[in-house]
Amino acid sequence: MICMSSYLKIDQNMTSQEKRQQYYREKFKQVQPSWDDTMVLFLRLFGQIAKPEMTLLDLGCGRGNVVVDDFRSSIKEAIGIDADQSAVEGNTSMDKIMIGNVEHLPFPDGHFDVVISQWVIEHLEYPEKVFAECYRVLKPGGSFLFVTPYAYSSVLVVKRMFGSSFSKKILKWVYGREEQDCFETMYRANTVSSLESQLSHVGFQRKELIQNPDPSYWAFNDFFFRIALFFEKYFSKHTVMHLVGLYRK
Repeated sequence: MICMSSYLKIDQNMTSQEKRQQYYREKFKQVQPSWDDTMVLFLRLFGQIAKPEMTLLDLGCGRGNVVVDDFRSSIKEAIGIDADQSAVEGNTSMDKIMIGNVEHLPFPDGHFDVVISQWVIEHLEYPEKVFAECYRVLKPGGSFLFVTPYAYSSVLVVKRMFGSSFSKKILKWVYGREEQDCFETMYRANTVSSLESQLSHVGFQRKELIQNPDPSYWAFNDFFFRIALFFEKYFSKHTVMHLVGLYRK
């Protein structure tokens, strides 16, 4: 049985595969204390910009948001927007949820203190249009905080090699993700250069852009975990899994 320490939160609704990943993230943290899990980084960056009475927009809000839940006391109003009504079922984090096109946000200029985006940028067909809208609805000095997969992570390279239908089956077997949870992905702004180019073009200024590894994706057992550690040690440029960014208007 996998025993977890207190570094990462464990949701009892997690699949056994997801719990396995958490276990190996814990082990990697012990091996490399300077590393942090991607969502821990995301929460920490939000903590740097949190202030009383914030207004927040969750871009692609889905079924919930741990950031809003953890920082609820600092947030005056949390509004979510998503393209699909079924995708937001059970979301109790938001004060209000709207269904609409994120390329045309239904909010006035300068309305929000912060826009957050978790695992959404990879799905955008025209990301620069969405970035421009985020810039428009932010107050001067407002923040855009996001997390998204790196387009050339080893997992995504393998996924593209095997094709969409087969990769969905692999995702369910290896990571416990159901096929209906695997939405179409574009990866049109999922490198450092493309993010920097598109975000700066609409006016954003970069505060942080972190390229974060995560060996747990290949740690199917202790043997594979040791292999993942070897690649992280000697080929770290090729072990990036996620991009975590904080930009300011």
